[in-house]
Amino acid sequence: MIDSHPSEALIAQLDSADPSTSSRLSKRLLSYGNEAVPYLIEALYHTRAPRSWRAANILAQIDDPRWLAPMLRAVRAENPLLGDAAAKALAARYGQEAALPLIAALPHCHSLVQLRIIALLEELGAAEAVPQLIERLALADSAILRAALLQALGKLGDPSLSSLARPYLEDSDPHVRKRARQCLIKWGALA
Repeated sequence: MIDSHPSEALIAQLDSADPSTSSRLSKRLLSYGNEAVPYLIEALYHTRAPRSWRAANILAQIDDPRWLAPMLRAVRAENPLLGDAAAKALAARYGQEAALPLIAALPHCHSLVQLRIIALLEELGAAEAVPQLIERLALADSAILRAALLQALGKLGDPSLSSLARPYLEDSDPHVRKRARQCLIKWGALA
């Protein structure tokens, strides 16, 4: 256990359901800056969802490399809110450098976090994600996931993927069909 610091007592209150209390606590913890980082990292592993999620969001605002490895682990957390917050924090702080770790985490995280990672990779223009996105598309049992993957592939991929997207024109979900059509039009494979 880390020696006591005022941050520790504040973090214990992050589970508060009162938005004004959690906002006040977040501001106070941010005021401690790098001194609060070890306590916030410890809170990432707390079983209470509000505490770990709020800790991730606070850490994201502190420029300190110590939270990188714990946040990479948090992307794969069972709690999708924590995973989502961690993925956003990594992309916001590290930009393109976060692409490879996010790609590696993609098959190992909650489906809701997968959607966030796919969107982040698309925003980052991470063309290196295409092989993993293709693999995820082949395994996707959710129409929402298939549509998100096709949208990202449409932006990051190229016309060589036309044969991959074409079968999705017959998907049972209209959003998936729309994304497949958009891919093919963008790649010049459909008029």
